Amino acid sequence: MSINRLRYLLLLLSSSIILSSCSKETCYNCATYDMLTFDGNLQNIKDSVFCCVNDDTWEEISWGELITPSEDLDYNGIPDSYQEVHELEGANLSTIDLSIYTTGIRIVENTDLDGDGILNQNDTDIDNDGIPNYKDTSPYGTFDNYMIEYIVCTEIP
Repeated sequence: MSINRLRYLLLLLSSSIILSSCSKETCYNCATYDMLTFDGNLQNIKDSVFCCVNDDTWEEISWGELITPSEDLDYNGIPDSYQEVHELEGANLSTIDLSIYTTGIRIVENTDLDGDGILNQNDTDIDNDGIPNYKDTSPYGTFDNYMIEYIVCTEIP
């Protein structure tokens, strides 16, 4: 009887260790904006991204403030991201309320270089200069094939 009791106790102990070491991952719904044209209007969404902390998408993004809205690292009673935004000398330069949103930037390939709605891989004139790509000595023109995206995320509860 004592061996069964010992097995049961070890099983219970193992289960509690496994369950207590698991924690819910923090995930975000994110909207992306073209950094060069972003004017602070959150309604002009370019695309949307779902990501969780430590997944591949998360690693592609350079995050601004990694302080969640509720963290109070200096224990002064004010969430740090809120306080840091409101402690700027002079004017508040932020167009985004960092007590609500988590922000970052990432560099992605511009899949429609000339903005004509045709993906570069299917576009016969990628730079829209009137010369077909196969005759064009510079089919990408003077455009940069990459763009900077501004990412604004809200945490999923």
